[in-house]
Amino acid sequence: MNLRNRRTALLLLGAASAVVFAAGVFSGWMHRHDTICKDGKAPVAQRSDLLGNTEFRCHNGQTVTLSS
Repeated sequence: MNLRNRRTALLLLGAASAVVFAAGVFSGWMHRHDTICKDGKAPVAQRSDLLGNTEFRCHNGQTVTLSS
């Protein structure tokens, strides 16, 4: 592999990384107001078990369980 091919490969890898990073930032910005709790606030506590399930406790006493 010569220097020109290596430079092209690194530039393509960097460009692909930048595109994936920008897509992640955009997705986070679009969903910034989505919450787990129905009252619109962030959970006050969370607990995970060995199977990957996460239980969230909300301000109003609601419990939400998410499976991974």
